[in-house]
Amino acid sequence: MSFSVAYRAPNIVDILMPKVALNTAYRLLASIEFDGSPAFVQIVEATHARGFLDPAVDRRKLSSMPGADRHVRVVFDPQTFTTGAAIDAGLLDDRQFWLQFQPVTGGGPGTIGPPTLVLTPSQHRGQGQVVISGTAPSGADVSDSLTLVLGRRMKNFLITNTDDTASLFVAFNSLGPEFAILPETSRRFSGAMESTLVVRGGGAAVDFTAAFTVATPS
Repeated sequence: MSFSVAYRAPNIVDILMPKVALNTAYRLLASIEFDGSPAFVQIVEATHARGFLDPAVDRRKLSSMPGADRHVRVVFDPQTFTTGAAIDAGLLDDRQFWLQFQPVTGGGPGTIGPPTLVLTPSQHRGQGQVVISGTAPSGADVSDSLTLVLGRRMKNFLITNTDDTASLFVAFNSLGPEFAILPETSRRFSGAMESTLVVRGGGAAVDFTAAFTVATPS
């Protein structure tokens, strides 16, 4: 199951999640890094009936969303979950961060989804370059890769393997094809317009950075 950031403005992240009949709750976990360093922590739990509205958000700044009967709506201010807050996820409104979705059923918590990028308000409008960095897990083939959901369609990818030993393998969907990036080299994907990035290290965990821009500005 996926979710989408329907609206992003200063101190507002407005998320829609499709309702699933068997789910009794919908959790969001957050971290400032996609590789869980620091670890993802739960920031929100919403239900079918109520969704979630952060008390720090002025509801007068929100618009109605179509299809409310088909979605669970979650709205929050990232600053609610910054250092020293009740839930310390280290989030800042002017810095990008990552969310993971976890459904809850009668049998308990379900599988946690892939990291999904939440852009800053200016990035969400297509202003400036987006840069992510972290560690790709070691894997034998594309099935062992980490999938990163970029939240929007992105273009002008420049991916750099900063490891000095192992190759980085990159794909733009979970089935491949993969592209190898040798140690301490970069590769540009100028023609790609993609919303996911799939990464693994060849025989070892590999540090990398990826830079890109929003393909379809708001």
